[in-house]
Amino acid sequence: MKEIDLKGYLEKYRGLSVDFYRFPGNYGDSLIWHGTKHLFSDLNIEIRAVDVSFPVYNKILVIDGGGNFNDYYSDVRNFLIKKANLYEEIIILPHTIFGKRQVHLLNNLKNKVTVFCRERLSADFISKNTENLSVYLSVDCAFYNNFKSKKEGEGILNVFRTDRESILSKIPELNNDLSYSGYAQKPIDELIDHLDEYEEIRTDRLHIAIASAILGKKVKLHSNSYFKNEAVYEYSLKKYPNVEFIKEKTEYVYRITSSLISQMFNTFLLNDNEEIIYERNFDVLVNNLIKTNRIIWNLEDEARMHDLGSEHVANAKKEIDKNNQIRNNLINDIDRDITENLNIETDYNIKLYSESPGMIIDRLSIIFIKKIEIQKILEFVENVDLKSEYMMKENIVSNQIETLKEFLDTYFIELENKEVYFKIQDSVKIYNDNRIREYIKKIREK
Repeated sequence: MKEIDLKGYLEKYRGLSVDFYRFPGNYGDSLIWHGTKHLFSDLNIEIRAVDVSFPVYNKILVIDGGGNFNDYYSDVRNFLIKKANLYEEIIILPHTIFGKRQVHLLNNLKNKVTVFCRERLSADFISKNTENLSVYLSVDCAFYNNFKSKKEGEGILNVFRTDRESILSKIPELNNDLSYSGYAQKPIDELIDHLDEYEEIRTDRLHIAIASAILGKKVKLHSNSYFKNEAVYEYSLKKYPNVEFIKEKTEYVYRITSSLISQMFNTFLLNDNEEIIYERNFDVLVNNLIKTNRIIWNLEDEARMHDLGSEHVANAKKEIDKNNQIRNNLINDIDRDITENLNIETDYNIKLYSESPGMIIDRLSIIFIKKIEIQKILEFVENVDLKSEYMMKENIVSNQIETLKEFLDTYFIELENKEVYFKIQDSVKIYNDNRIREYIKKIREK
């Protein structure tokens, strides 16, 4: 596999303007973004930020580096599905890549495509399974940052993740997952200053480890749920004498995260005609929930078509009632699955949450449907003012999603740590019971 200096490769684009896709991310991902900005600034390459709903400004598309082009996340894949054919050339900056869907997509691109991988496993995987691509090895773009330590630092800082990539059976009691304190394009000064306060950093967050290594801190990088951390350590972090890799024993841990749920929602909504098979019961239930909510959403559209007659509207409303019962049953089944696997018990000494995880997941699924509908509308709207209004709505909905995701992750951690509990709320329906219709009629006549 050919290793290449990324800056030297990009020299041929000096002075040009490129479209640049930076997918959503956390504060750790901001290190990639700022390193990339330094690199492109040195080369005088102009960046035009783009998203799915944005127009195409240039012939060249650059996708920022990271760990988003794999089966854990869908942003890069979904962007390329919708926009790739609008560009002559695509450059994917140093990434960790795996999964058949990524291979299928890359093999079907007709553009000139160059893929940079930040470790050997991804580079070998892409090289062996794709054709007509240029594949190179190069370091993660976070290494292009040039900050320096200002102090020796004292004590130990635990920065362990609490999402689906964690494989720790127990999160350290004193843990500060700094990645949740920012977003992928937030200035990194606050993050760097916080890390600089400590002598030693223990983490399974790759970019927290990279930043700490650059600062000269003692770093213990733990493995995550797939090969990323170990592979990047072997390729680029191992040369730092202050960095040690800790390989965790992998064992099954029942862990639910908002990222996992969001991925399932996106997979369903962007693959309407594809039958998706999940093995874990929780995953099956969540997929069926958004599937049912999508049916209800479409039926509500049908119910608003009064021009088709009262019988059409009445039939649509009957179907809505039927599917709402299915939906309520799925919410309860999700809560039962969580209760059984996390051993949730009534404990009057801890806090009771009146809204169950299933209820919040249900609400999140509806907001995801709303977002995808707004994005579809934006593909057709040409009026500038109307487009601007709906882009603002998309932003509002996206913020609502992030707020709910953040709360869900906190909720799941509190449940795992036995800090809170919830009770399953069985739904009680009376108006769809044919046996009491005559009594309801009498009530209304009274």
